[in-house]
Amino acid sequence: MGFWAFPKAHHGNWKFGAGPVFQFPTASDGSLGTGKWSAGPGFEIAYEKGKLSVGTLGFQLWSFAGDRDRGHVNSLMLKPFFIYRASEKWWFISMPYGISYYWNKPSGKRLLLPIGGGLQYNFRIWKQDLTFSGQVFNYVERPPTYPDWNVRLVLEWVF
Repeated sequence: MGFWAFPKAHHGNWKFGAGPVFQFPTASDGSLGTGKWSAGPGFEIAYEKGKLSVGTLGFQLWSFAGDRDRGHVNSLMLKPFFIYRASEKWWFISMPYGISYYWNKPSGKRLLLPIGGGLQYNFRIWKQDLTFSGQVFNYVERPPTYPDWNVRLVLEWVF
């Protein structure tokens, strides 16, 4: 969970923001989370002009409490995004879950680097705006236990 503050006056097509980020030990199974309370600084930088939006969110997390049997959290995550609005309905997108670097893991298990993207279709049903997107990502760098690639299909209700 992050809270970003943005200056009221933007710098042309650029947008900047920063603030604190928190991670809570809410996983229902130990393999799904860190078991730690974590916090750190976060930021967003974005460029928007015409049909193009590009930028990244980023944050660094350090654990400060939680399960003593679990390792400490010390990770950096960048969540880049690329959107090109080819038309009102069709967008080219790349929004990976994130590029992660785990500072306290052994060499060869530190970096998770996805490359890829896909298409998003925007539509309306029963007076409700929706989007459907499909993206494919290849993990060009990954810890040994991660998959080589993933496919993401998302249906979103836009409010």
